[in-house]
Amino acid sequence: MSRPLHVCVIGSGWIGKVHAQVYRELAGEFPTHLSFCDVDLARAEKARVEFDGAAAFASIEEACAAADVDLIDICLPHDLHVAAMETAAPSGKHVLLEKPMGRDVAECDRVISLVAPMKAKFMVAECWRFYSHVVRAIEAIRAGEIGRVFLIETCSVGRFAPPAWRRSLRAAGGGALMDRGVHFVDMLLALGGPVATVFSAQTRMAIQEIEGDDTSVMSVRYESGAIGQQLISWGFQRGIDRPYFCVHGTEGSLIDGDQLKLVRRDAEPRILAPSVGAGWPDYHMIRDTIRHFLDCVTNEKTPLFTPTMARADVELVTAAYASGREARSIDLPYNGPGAAA
Repeated sequence: MSRPLHVCVIGSGWIGKVHAQVYRELAGEFPTHLSFCDVDLARAEKARVEFDGAAAFASIEEACAAADVDLIDICLPHDLHVAAMETAAPSGKHVLLEKPMGRDVAECDRVISLVAPMKAKFMVAECWRFYSHVVRAIEAIRAGEIGRVFLIETCSVGRFAPPAWRRSLRAAGGGALMDRGVHFVDMLLALGGPVATVFSAQTRMAIQEIEGDDTSVMSVRYESGAIGQQLISWGFQRGIDRPYFCVHGTEGSLIDGDQLKLVRRDAEPRILAPSVGAGWPDYHMIRDTIRHFLDCVTNEKTPLFTPTMARADVELVTAAYASGREARSIDLPYNGPGAAA
């Protein structure tokens, strides 16, 4: 494409503006024009002015009908993802959809059915799949650098009371596990492969402003025979410096932190990946996610993160919620209801 891509960001809230900032940062690599769409047209117009955008739309139907719009970037509440995809998928535009794909497996399957006939590019923006330390850890695991993996840990803890729709069980499809935790569920799957069984529990004792869980613990057994564990919490009084992930193998361990380190019993720790950079770590991953998708659109490449991967994330989250409700382990595949059912 000789002209800049015309990207319309659907939803002019916080994450929509984060995406807009990324497009502006990447303009030297991938030139873009930005437009904004919001049911509150004044908010879309405000974002248009802030980012020197081309247009403001009051509906996704209007944005998708605009002949000069090339890419639809959906940054809406979780409960609006399917409806937005019902308009965006048949439009002929490229579509980037914020995570999670849906609030349960049925919604994910609906989205997959919508994108199957698409000739344009589609990807769910699971930004932590593009975390440089995860990417390098996957390479190390596949290369046998830590031997046979037997344990994977993922963790995200701190103090956070989510605003607006993220407090609603129906709108968000869950609490901390579906919101923040789905990233770290994806990490479990990216590092360890398919899960056979999950046992999990959730609670809401620290953040009363939300309807869903503020804390979730999870144990999984992988099809490989390895085991995994996850801790997600918004209820800690302050952030605690814990690795986002650790992978333990028979010959060594991969320990995340400011740097990714390979630790062996008989050698000094070796740095496999440097710091992602200063500031909010998620921003770097969001940037790399959008950069990857723009590269796929511009150079006719297949997105790394597939709809099947996005579905697997939601399947494991909803199976974990079922485990918490029923106080028992849940085998996968799981096609039951999510937390909002």
